[in-house]
Amino acid sequence: MTRTPTTTDEEELSELPPLDGEVDDDSEPEVEVEEESTLDGIDDTLGPHGDTELDAIDLDENEESWLSEDTDSEDLDLGAGALFDLGTEGSSVSDLEEAEGPSEGDLAGDSSEDIELDGGEEGPLAPDDELRDEDLPALDADGDGELEDAAFMDEGFSSEEPLGLPWATRPWNGVGAPLDLGSATAVACVPRGALVAARNESGASELSRVDLEGSRETLAAEGAANMQLSTIAAEGHRIAGVSSDGRLLVSHDGGCRFEPAATGIAVADALYASGTLWLRTASGGLLASSDGGRNFTRHPAAGTIAAVAKDGASAMAALVVDDGHRAVALIRCAGGANLEREPMDGPRVGAPTMLAVRGRHVAYASPSRIARQMGGGWRSYSWDGRITALAFVDEEGTLLAATYSTTEDTTALICLDAAGGASVVARIGAAPRQDDTGERLVPRGDGRVLALACDDARGVVWAVGDFGVAAFAVAPL
Repeated sequence: MTRTPTTTDEEELSELPPLDGEVDDDSEPEVEVEEESTLDGIDDTLGPHGDTELDAIDLDENEESWLSEDTDSEDLDLGAGALFDLGTEGSSVSDLEEAEGPSEGDLAGDSSEDIELDGGEEGPLAPDDELRDEDLPALDADGDGELEDAAFMDEGFSSEEPLGLPWATRPWNGVGAPLDLGSATAVACVPRGALVAARNESGASELSRVDLEGSRETLAAEGAANMQLSTIAAEGHRIAGVSSDGRLLVSHDGGCRFEPAATGIAVADALYASGTLWLRTASGGLLASSDGGRNFTRHPAAGTIAAVAKDGASAMAALVVDDGHRAVALIRCAGGANLEREPMDGPRVGAPTMLAVRGRHVAYASPSRIARQMGGGWRSYSWDGRITALAFVDEEGTLLAATYSTTEDTTALICLDAAGGASVVARIGAAPRQDDTGERLVPRGDGRVLALACDDARGVVWAVGDFGVAAFAVAPL
């Protein structure tokens, strides 16, 4: 690893050449929730959001939409180029104030020592007589003063080890063509690409289908234009979105029109699995609908549902915690209404909770710690930064954690391999833009990753945040 450049107070520049000298160059009725059993203490009631009722939408079952298209050819060339041209160096934004996030608890387990990060001073490696070109940082603007919208950084962004963790021997490359998207808030994999919820420059919400070739199709999304979606779930013609204030919207026509569903219930998360729409309510309940959100059934949990996640491509998994916020069970459903409950004795769960499941591989996290089931027991991980998203990327159990550093305003994508080793595979930073005067560069939001989606068909992971959208090719560790 190269040394961090330093400067001294005793450095002097050599005499400048003369000005003339030469320099050598080197709608249905209101939704009715069918109670399978009573859950004590559950109250999912939302405040009033209007009297709009869900209208039935007649669909031709044989009709196809882009959500049902075939996936890309297996011969698709992901290419070696990143989404944006990157410099060999970069600078973090130190003058941003980090907003206070939600309160969080810690997962029980071994704690790790805090790691002091380098302040990022630039300069020669030694007190030389001359300042060398290679000691200068790369600039984000070209010779014409035009800003490159570079949001993503590879291992060359810093010689330091992000968050004190080593770089992987094979870092992941950004793939795909540049995409003109604003601040993105949610992502879901669909045939031939990804479905992304974002806000444009004017602040209006947009729902777009994007692909690795750089194409973008903005959906009409009638009924969802003023909603900031924190979650997207998609399967076939059906799309479900959860707004930041807990409202559920569903579309039966591939995103052309959305209607409210589960009216009066505060929804925290949603996913589609084998034709069933699953909801986690804000109070920890578990609901399911087999008709696209027209009617829901409440399933017993014998505890509180702390998080839900897709288990592979077609199954659902839900994490159950007790009154002491300890993980006591994992509920799985591979299809239909048959739920399997697997008892567990996991560490305490912090809030908010993220869950990742891939077959026998199970992991959950709070913003400060990850707990992972390994060898019949549990192993905990922690490092500097805030964990914001979690996903398994292969059947071998490679776990990807997006961890945001407020000090550097960047997210490190950290891989935990099947043996428990941790390494950084990629970095993402805030996308710069010109301020209103056009005289200086300011960040567009921050470098925090808000959501991850693993696309097995193309071997990539999609990441979204204020920087927009990024795709990385999953490389073996």
